[in-house]
Amino acid sequence: MLDSVMTTYRKLRQGLIGTLSGAEGIVYEETKFYDLGYMQVQLKRVKKELSSVENSLAVSIRNEEATPEVKRYRTELMNKRELLKFHMILIMSNSFANLEDCRKLAEGHDFAFMKCVEGLEEYKKGNKGRAFDLLDTYYREYGKAEDHYLVNKVYGLLLYEAAQYDKAIPFLSYAAGFMPDEQETLEALKNCYAAAGKSRQQKIMEDINSLLFCRR
Repeated sequence: MLDSVMTTYRKLRQGLIGTLSGAEGIVYEETKFYDLGYMQVQLKRVKKELSSVENSLAVSIRNEEATPEVKRYRTELMNKRELLKFHMILIMSNSFANLEDCRKLAEGHDFAFMKCVEGLEEYKKGNKGRAFDLLDTYYREYGKAEDHYLVNKVYGLLLYEAAQYDKAIPFLSYAAGFMPDEQETLEALKNCYAAAGKSRQQKIMEDINSLLFCRR
């Protein structure tokens, strides 16, 4: 039994837990494994690239040339700066502690994803009804919050608390693919499987939870 559980857990860590959900109509790519180190490395890389782009843009602006080539180059730099800021927000917003900084980064930009950031802020404050409305609106409009651990986790937890168990499973599964040893997500996922009558998946989650948490 232990070998079977460890095999399942290894698959979990590789981001394959979504295959357990049996959900139809929602297909995600394999997820990355997130931890603090991974996110710090990614954030450092994006910050470095953003700094380089901003320096190049500053030099270009100081250059008073206004040829079509120069204008095109500046536009490309400004677009790249916007994309890099958005990437930073995506990474940083995987932690509740960074949400205020995300809002500052987004000033002057019209990022639809900031609705998710607002939803996370409301959830952190305990305003779960408002958080659900914001995240549900985002998902209805855009379909998914790709490559994001915390938004999928929180939305999955809110669906679970609303007794929408089948709908919660793929979102919790996706979040677990990023952080496969995070207890709150795995416990909610196990309970969703139980409530949805998915006994095989429930048993797998019980074994994984027992392995990860009861032996510490």
